[in-house]
Amino acid sequence: MKKIFLVLLTAAMTVACNSGDSTKAGIIHENVPAGTAVNAESDAYRAGASAANALLKDNLSGEELHDRLLDTRAVISLIQRRHGVQEAADYQAGFTDAIVAGNDSLAREIAIL
Repeated sequence: MKKIFLVLLTAAMTVACNSGDSTKAGIIHENVPAGTAVNAESDAYRAGASAANALLKDNLSGEELHDRLLDTRAVISLIQRRHGVQEAADYQAGFTDAIVAGNDSLAREIAIL
């Protein structure tokens, strides 16, 4: 079941991404084109971190977690379409950084470490 979840999540993340490029600096930022600097002081970064912290506070089942992660991918794609790549990259970085800081075993499970 866990492997199916990870395969589905990976497939959803791949479809949601417009770019195949990814940057790895301890964390994979799927929507960040090579060379894009993340602004940890931006409102988008803080919003992403806030969304991750809310997710971490909830005691979610595997299915609920899967749904929330898919919703997060949809939000990132929407931000990218409406506000551009930089804002989407900042939101995603804030989200993934907060997940890593708050629950590294969850980060490993969803493959962002």
